[in-house]
Amino acid sequence: MLAATAVLLTLIFPPFYCFPLAFICLVPFSLCAIHRRMSLRYLLAYYLLGFLFFAGNLYWLAPVTVFGYLVLALYVGLYFPLYAFGVRRLVQHLRIPATLAVPIVWTAVEYVRCTYVQGGFPWFMLGNTLTPLPVLVQGADLFGVWGVTFLIAMVNGAVVDLMRLRLRRAGRLNRQLVVWEGVTTATLVLWIAYGIF
Repeated sequence: MLAATAVLLTLIFPPFYCFPLAFICLVPFSLCAIHRRMSLRYLLAYYLLGFLFFAGNLYWLAPVTVFGYLVLALYVGLYFPLYAFGVRRLVQHLRIPATLAVPIVWTAVEYVRCTYVQGGFPWFMLGNTLTPLPVLVQGADLFGVWGVTFLIAMVNGAVVDLMRLRLRRAGRLNRQLVVWEGVTTATLVLWIAYGIF
């Protein structure tokens, strides 16, 4: 399941640019983080996922400095377990729906990675994946790349909620699920309308 996230995240960036996959790329990882206990074993698995993703995608740095390439991949890989810890905390302990938890935590972790520690590492930002589709990046003039990242992560979170919550409770539609899926759809429609405008 974690390997699926590594593959999906790789495919949404150049040279592949399979940007529609951005809207589901965090789903396997998020489901794993939400449903599994936060043990050392899983934290190491999330760290390995982060390391392998960055090591595989920063390959072009190896000819410049192999040591620097490996140290950078080891460092930025730390942000994956940080995301897993945060999203699990919000969903399992604070009962915040994944539709909100995923974008809040992913955007915050990405922001910290991209802006802090020696100027940050602003590469492989989720919001940058939609550049081939100008209608979806127009909102960046209001919210920056973080708004685009938040939107993509919100759709991922909505998919996570669809997969983990029951559609029906006690014979009725799950009201919470309907509300959050509606909020996500409305946000996406407004975002696209602004992009067209």
